[in-house]
Amino acid sequence: MEASVCVLTAKGMAAIASVALKGPDAQAISQKIFRMGKTEARSGSDGMKNNVINRVASAPRFCRGSILHGHIVEGDTIIDEVIVGCEGENEFIIHCHGNPLLIEQIIKLCQSHGATLVPVEQFMAEKHLVQSSNLIEAEAKQALQTCATLTGVKIIANQLTCGLLPTVQKWLDGFDTMSLYFYRK
Repeated sequence: MEASVCVLTAKGMAAIASVALKGPDAQAISQKIFRMGKTEARSGSDGMKNNVINRVASAPRFCRGSILHGHIVEGDTIIDEVIVGCEGENEFIIHCHGNPLLIEQIIKLCQSHGATLVPVEQFMAEKHLVQSSNLIEAEAKQALQTCATLTGVKIIANQLTCGLLPTVQKWLDGFDTMSLYFYRK
């Protein structure tokens, strides 16, 4: 299967974490690991109560813009209660509890169904490239994510409105005229 998975939130303990899953096979993987429905407590062979998904749960509708509430499951075992945002075609963001052990379990589950773990920088660079009209805009959006100061954010943001991008656009607009002018002399 062709899909990539990455953790979008910082490492460490947190209240909430976000795991991204995207690619041609992301919806197929999501259908295997996500269930909508109520949980039931059943006693396992060890006498412990395990939360499992009620099998009469409705099938999730993974359409762009939908927000789904349910559970990430491995077989009949619930890993975590989650919210899944359908960001676009074959792109899903799983919002789960922020315990690093749960996040690792969700990542491994996605990998067991064919997803490849990618660094967040690679994931976001690909996303910015698709959503931007040119490389300068894509690189500026990527740089905004790593700025350490408010001044840095302002400088990078200005590259799109009154800095590098407008300057390069002027050069490109005048390129044909300039080349003809120099060839005539």
